[in-house]
This record gives sequence, structure tokens and C-alpha cells, in this order.
Amino acid sequence: MKVTFKTITQETFELSVDDDQTILDVKNAVSKTRGEECCPVERQKLIYGGKILDDASTFGSLNYDEKRFIVLILKAEKKAEEAPAETEKPVQEAPTPAKAATSEIPATPANRAPPLTTPQAPARAPQALSEDHQEKLNNIISMGYPENEALAALRAAFFDPERAVEYLINGVPDTARAEGGYDAAMEGTDEEGPHVGLDFLQDNEQFTQLREMVRQNPEMLPEIIQQISQDNPALMQLIRENETEFLALLNSDDDAGSNAVEGEGEPGGAGQQLPPNVIAVTEADRDAINRLKEMGFPEQLVIEAYFACDKNEGLAVNYILSRMDDDIDDEAA
Repeated sequence: MKVTFKTITQETFELSVDDDQTILDVKNAVSKTRGEECCPVERQKLIYGGKILDDASTFGSLNYDEKRFIVLILKAEKKAEEAPAETEKPVQEAPTPAKAATSEIPATPANRAPPLTTPQAPARAPQALSEDHQEKLNNIISMGYPENEALAALRAAFFDPERAVEYLINGVPDTARAEGGYDAAMEGTDEEGPHVGLDFLQDNEQFTQLREMVRQNPEMLPEIIQQISQDNPALMQLIRENETEFLALLNSDDDAGSNAVEGEGEPGGAGQQLPPNVIAVTEADRDAINRLKEMGFPEQLVIEAYFACDKNEGLAVNYILSRMDDDIDDEAA
């Protein structure tokens, strides 16, 4: 069958592969096609579905989908010259800034905010979709997927159509089910009700603890917001979309007094803004992250690698591969 390959530079090519061929055979075919000097077998890593393929496995065991592609990555040469050595150095040191950033958040149980997760609370009830969202939904339905499954996948993917189709083909990851509310959306697609927003936080015990911490020490809010952005990016996005409501929830309590977060009762005022030190994701960042995700890597690992490697896609790929190799070694042990 015809198999599509893609490099990290987005270059694509095709090869004919038989099911009984091993991955090592495929690597040899790639080397002959691309040139043995620039693409030696020993430097190749083939990735499909977010997993590094084992040389001894047969191609047929992959259950390859012709609509998808295999990622080809070349490992750095062992005998590297000075210039490559300098570019490899940050790969080993790249995780350090991420650890340093994390260490800035108070680590003691008394001061650290409880991990705030998005509970599987009420689904976002059906409501009139925007023209753009409706068009994305119709496009997916036209592929043959039921409307309720297509809509639930879009919601779990925060209306990223490519990711939604990936969910429909490969299944929705557990993190996306929780953060995007896929299961709740599937259950609630035929029911009516109001848009939930951040109401689910009102009865969330973790949020109550967080609110008390902010009441006692308002200066901790920037650190807490930073922690949420690291622990739960999807919830951070929801908070960003509902800043006023979030601040109102922080201030909502009969005991709210002088320790309330500044800005209560002043909609639109200077106090009604989230701290500025939350990582901002630009359109270029989203494109880069999506390119890495298209290679089949887990979203959370992609985000971690991208920012840990100072937004360098090449270094991020090496970082991800090193993490995946570590996981393989741990499993073998």
C-alpha cells in the first residue's frame, strides 16, 4: 500500500510498503529513497500514533490508516561538529527553565494552591452555534459522523476541527474528556439548558480552598493563576474567556471583607484583570503546537516541550523523543 511520510520540516513523500515488511525494512527503503548519506538507517526514528516504532514490528501490526502519515525524524549524529554540538546543548538543558519556573511557586502545603481540575460537571447545553462553529460541525457531519458525536468531539477539541476529527478517528484522550467535557457533552446533546460558564466552580472544594488562600493573601493570586495555567491549560482558557465572572467568584462570599480581591464591584476597572504574568500563546505558537501535535505526540507533552525549549520546534521534538525514550527505558526496567 502507499504510505505517506512527513518530516519535521513538513516535507512529505510516499513509499509502497507491504504488511509483512518489518519497520527495519521500511527504514532501509526510506534510506534508499532519501539517500543513505543524509538519511542513514541508524539515525532514523519512525513515529506513528505518538509512538516510536520498533524495528522488529511488522508494518501490518500498525493498522495504518491511509489518511494519516508516519513521522520521520533523524537523530543527531554522534560525531557532531562544533556547530551542531552547540545546538544540541540546549536540548539537555532545556527542561531546567521549566523546573525553575515551577519552583517559584511556593511548594509548602500551607501556601500552595490545591490542584484545580475541571470536574465532569454539567455539559455545555445545546445552544445556537456561531456561523463559524456551525460550518465546522457541518463539515465533519459531511464526512459521515453522527451529529451528536461530531459536536461532542468539537467541544472536547475546543472547536479545533482537525483535532476533533482526530478524536473521532483515534478516540478522545482522558485529559480531553475531562477538560473538554466530552462525556458530558455526549450525554447532554439532546437536552436543553443554560450555558454553564464557570458556575461549576462555585461548589468545587478545591476552588473554595483557593479562594480562601487569595482572601488571606491577595498577593498570591498571580502565582495561583500561573499554577492553573501550568496544571490545567483548558481551564485557564475558560477563565480567560470569563475573567469578570472568575473574579466575581473569587469575591463571592458572605464573609467577603477587606481581604477580597481588588476590583470587586468595579466591572471594567483596573482590578478586573488577571495578572499579566500568565504565559500568552500567540497565533504562531498555536500553529507550531498544532504541527507538533500532528506528528501524533500527546498535547500536554507538546506544550511542555515547546515552552521548555524556548519555542524552538526542532529542540522541542528532541525533548519529546528523549522523554519518550525515558518512558520506554522505565517500562523495560
